[in-house]
Amino acid sequence: MVDINLYKKFKDFDISKEDLVQTYLGVVGIGVYGDQFVNVPNRPKYVYVRIRNNVSEVAQAYNDLFTLIYGQAVLVQRYASGWKVVRTYVP
Repeated sequence: MVDINLYKKFKDFDISKEDLVQTYLGVVGIGVYGDQFVNVPNRPKYVYVRIRNNVSEVAQAYNDLFTLIYGQAVLVQRYASGWKVVRTYVP
């Protein structure tokens, strides 16, 4: 038999704990056969972002705040529904 008080404590803890949202550095755009792409076709307000400046990690990030250009550094966060650009980055 499950202790009701113990169950309630775990349930309250799960609700009260703050989820940690990590921020990653990325670079806007991808290059394909010499062409440079920023916007994702057929997905308005989405841009290509190379996560941590690693060409093999390309994400489609939601961007509703900034006008971005190819090669611009941005900070992105991972959410349940995908990636989102949270701000531009100036080193």
